[in-house]
Amino acid sequence: MAFDKLIVDIQNYIQANPAGSISAGVILLFLLFKRPKIFIVLFFIGLVAVGMQYIFTKLSGAGLGDKKPPFIN
Repeated sequence: MAFDKLIVDIQNYIQANPAGSISAGVILLFLLFKRPKIFIVLFFIGLVAVGMQYIFTKLSGAGLGDKKPPFIN
C-alpha cells in the first residue's frame, strides 16, 4: 500500500464521516496529553494492524486467485 493512497483514503473517510473523525481526533488528542503511554500503545497497535493488512494484501495477490482452492469440488 502506497503512502499516498493511505493519505487519500484517510481524507476520503474524513470527508464522508466528519462527526466520527472529529470525535476520534478529540479522543486521540485527549489521550496524547492526559495518557501518553496509552496513546503510544494504541499508535503502535495501529501500525502493526496496517502492516499486517499490507502483508495479507500482498499474499492474497500472489497468484492464488487463479487457482482452485484445495478440497473444494
